[in-house]
Amino acid sequence: MRFSSWCRSSQITAVAVLCTAGVLLAQAPAKPARSKTVHSPKASKPKLSDQQKVGLRQLELAQSEASGLQPDMRAFVLWQASRGYEKIDGLRATSLLREALAVTQDIASAESDLNQCAEPVFCGPGHWLQEQILRDMIRQSKQLGPVEQFLTNADPGFRVLLGSALLERYIDEKRFDRAREFLNQLADDQDSFPYSDATRLIDALPPEREGDRQAIFSEALDSFTRHGGELYPMDGDFAIMVLRFSEKLPGSLVLQAIDQLLERAKAADEVQRNNGEQNLRVGISANKGDAYFDSQYEFRLFQLMPVLEQLDPSRAESLRRERSGVRAVLERYPRGLDSLGALSAKGESTGIVNIGTVDRDNSAEAAAEQLAFEISRRQREIEGEAEKNPRQALSDAMNLPIAHPMGPDFSRRLKTCLKSTCGWETKPTLERHWINWSRSRRSSTRKTPI
Repeated sequence: MRFSSWCRSSQITAVAVLCTAGVLLAQAPAKPARSKTVHSPKASKPKLSDQQKVGLRQLELAQSEASGLQPDMRAFVLWQASRGYEKIDGLRATSLLREALAVTQDIASAESDLNQCAEPVFCGPGHWLQEQILRDMIRQSKQLGPVEQFLTNADPGFRVLLGSALLERYIDEKRFDRAREFLNQLADDQDSFPYSDATRLIDALPPEREGDRQAIFSEALDSFTRHGGELYPMDGDFAIMVLRFSEKLPGSLVLQAIDQLLERAKAADEVQRNNGEQNLRVGISANKGDAYFDSQYEFRLFQLMPVLEQLDPSRAESLRRERSGVRAVLERYPRGLDSLGALSAKGESTGIVNIGTVDRDNSAEAAAEQLAFEISRRQREIEGEAEKNPRQALSDAMNLPIAHPMGPDFSRRLKTCLKSTCGWETKPTLERHWINWSRSRRSSTRKTPI
């Protein structure tokens, strides 16, 4: 078969599987209502509609035809077929995922090392398919053994890539010992400690595992101390971890962590001076406002001041007097990041639009950067609005700029529209609203690209 013919044939098969899987997932039979009378100890098979029966036959046909495809397309078809069975036959879905994962081993990859690629998709179809299939296996398979076995022998980059999803599964199953072991593996596989993953694990630990909570935090502190390259603030970094658990850990341990963060901030300021980067400011844009400073040290001081005030009030007051810029911002946002809406009820960083450095000058690039923060903040508001009023959220999303201020290849409008309608796409009223809105826009303007 000529390559072009194979390509057309494989694409048609893949599209058929995708469409069929979508029908089966959307129309999976509802779980039967519980009955007080149990007629049989065996679970009854779900009753399928005529359309679902046709869909299952199409899936079976697609699977049989997939055997003649190249490994990449065969793995893709099997993966998509598994999604069609997910709510119909969980065991069959898991079996297809395992088969698809095995087929990916025969796909020639342009790059064997994930570290050489920004994303798995850039390493070729093999790595990308493995990531997608493994994510589905972590999400739905009852047994994680095949996933763990694959990751043991795979590129360490895969453990880093899928670490959060797999750790979340361990936490959901309350396999805390396994979660701790896996967290240590992740720390060994990457250059820095997985602070966000550690935060989720500590949050989930029951009260009787207080020793584990302190041990994990101590490991994070030790890692931060040893990795001197962690100079600049990030969402989900060690400082966020300190804010989250300052009230649940010994004060002496928290103060030690604060000292390390402040010393590191001074080192970062020295690096910026040596590199001639005095034109940068550092800080945060969050849901309820912005706070930017002339140095890394001042930002860290603002960030950690609420904790320092609780643990060492006299030192906190002394530092306030020394830094007038920090004092002024704290008057507006007395609880630091919490006042900015950057922390959730549990203290995790969920309201951060941007954290890091920005240009101090009035250049066009600096203005575009500030506009991008404002658009991101508005985007978050609309996405939060979507659950209560999806119609209004959709209308508001269509008023966002078509192109992103920092680059034309990314559309905030499109991304927000997709998120705003997520979960509502099967509601006829919303569909009609989208169609009517689009028609009204076309009648008022010659062309409205999204």
